[in-house]
Amino acid sequence: MTDILVQTSNLPDLNKMATTNKPSYLIALDNGKKASALFLATKLDEGAQFLKCVGFYTLSSEDAVVENYPTFISEKLATDFVEMQFPYSRIVSVRSLVYRHKGGK
Repeated sequence: MTDILVQTSNLPDLNKMATTNKPSYLIALDNGKKASALFLATKLDEGAQFLKCVGFYTLSSEDAVVENYPTFISEKLATDFVEMQFPYSRIVSVRSLVYRHKGGK
């Protein structure tokens, strides 16, 4: 019987692969006060009357969240994430944190 040479596969090393940006959204909610409540969502699902999302509430300012959202997400434990449904009447705005305009600086 002859020997067979087995070569290594050319699969990428999963530990060295570049991570992709996780879709992230900053949702401002009307809570009856002057300042809006902020919810940082990593998943959105639009329904007929509700916006269903997975994420967490944050007490930080909107500017701080926009500048450092990857840090906010990576520092949270998996048990801190909750699934919420918000009626569209309570949502003030939804902002995509991943989008970057190509013409801007």
